[in-house]
Amino acid sequence: MRTFCFYFSWEFQSEDHDVGFGLLYEENEKYQIISKVTRVNSHHVLEDGVHTCEKTGKYFLCFDNSFSWTRSKKIRYVCEVIAPDDTLISQEINKLIEDGDWETLSERFETTHL
Repeated sequence: MRTFCFYFSWEFQSEDHDVGFGLLYEENEKYQIISKVTRVNSHHVLEDGVHTCEKTGKYFLCFDNSFSWTRSKKIRYVCEVIAPDDTLISQEINKLIEDGDWETLSERFETTHL
């Protein structure tokens, strides 16, 4: 069991018009709403935020243009995953290696080889 949380941050801006934005988490092949999709004036102001990931899994930044199907949108965005302390991650990886738990290691951490 993890003793720490990851964070991720985002910034985005749309050109010319507003866009819908929300945050989702996938659990058991179903989407859980973390932040409901709402229209934001990202064409006027850079939108940004941070979320604490208390569960391991897939998180989705959702950009929605369904309210404005006659206007396409261009969005520039950056999303960054932040670990609170690299030492904790190293300790967890080393423990999984010592235990020979390759399945959990590959599920939790992206690897290029094992």
